[in-house]
Amino acid sequence: MAKLIEFDTARLRLRQWCAEDREPFAVLNADSKVMEFFPALLNRSESDAMANRLKIDAAFNQELLRLLEMFDGHIYDDIIAKSKSV
Repeated sequence: MAKLIEFDTARLRLRQWCAEDREPFAVLNADSKVMEFFPALLNRSESDAMANRLKIDAAFNQELLRLLEMFDGHIYDDIIAKSKSV
């Protein structure tokens, strides 16, 4: 199993999805205000299908995060500094 990578900054945490995220994700996808600019609201099965697609995409993104892990830590400092200057 691949190592889970989490990335923290002062204002943000990037982490892999977990099973407990599906319920709040479905609530967001069914909310008309949240989905105002999307084509349609999603029911639970549609939301779960989207979560499954995102999980596949996350495997690709995890590979990108693994590349960051290979750096000696300075890249993290650069990312945090840039995020604070925005």
